[in-house]
Amino acid sequence: MSFNLDLRPLKHSNSFFNQIMRISLNASVKSIELPSYKYFKDLVLKLFEAQKVYGAPIDQALNEVKKSLSKDIYFEKKIQASLIGGLYQMGIISFTGFLFILMSCQQLQLRFPMNTFLVALGLNIIGILIYYTLYIYLKHKSFYSLEQIVKSCYVLRAYLRCQMPVVTAINKVALDALVVSSKESYLLERIEAMLQKIKKEGFLNFKDFDMQIDEIWLLFEFKFESFQKQLGALKLLIMTMFFLTAYLYVIYSFIGMIKI
Repeated sequence: MSFNLDLRPLKHSNSFFNQIMRISLNASVKSIELPSYKYFKDLVLKLFEAQKVYGAPIDQALNEVKKSLSKDIYFEKKIQASLIGGLYQMGIISFTGFLFILMSCQQLQLRFPMNTFLVALGLNIIGILIYYTLYIYLKHKSFYSLEQIVKSCYVLRAYLRCQMPVVTAINKVALDALVVSSKESYLLERIEAMLQKIKKEGFLNFKDFDMQIDEIWLLFEFKFESFQKQLGALKLLIMTMFFLTAYLYVIYSFIGMIKI
């Protein structure tokens, strides 16, 4: 599995949002250049390709993407604030531990314990690296499947709106090739059931697609809130395992030095 992650997703968020606003207000735009922002760039480009090549109407989709983009930026800012806040707290704890070692050495007239300092510093650095690595992993695990499904839903709906045959639309979107988690697999099964119904009855009820897309965006909001709680729990766990342990190790080392 490819972890195609943007480690600075908010870098181009404002310019991307402004571009989407300009495009939605000017239907005669011939070509677009979008900055990269998570999966949204790929989604919008696929929608414009469907419009340009097959004449698919995409106004509704762009309006929905615009609303969801605004929510996504808001939640992304909250998540990054939690991440950066955790890193700052860990940095402050490390710096405080270093000052504790220096002041204790001066107060007790002891030689600076370089080995103790290096072990404590090593534990702190390992804790920070694990915290950031697990942040990336949990974020990918939480959102990657939904991102792939919502992109497929929008493009598939755009194809079907221009009267493309269901089989052709399915092949172009390549639903079978999507890699999703077992928790979100039921969404793909539901989409495939809708497509089978279309092939059987020869009638497309777009309300079913609209309801499915709305449900996915609601799942995104739930996942964002859940992820933020996971990040808080992870921060507490890392601080306990690596920073508190390092602090206790320093105290234990000083006790041994005093006894000597």
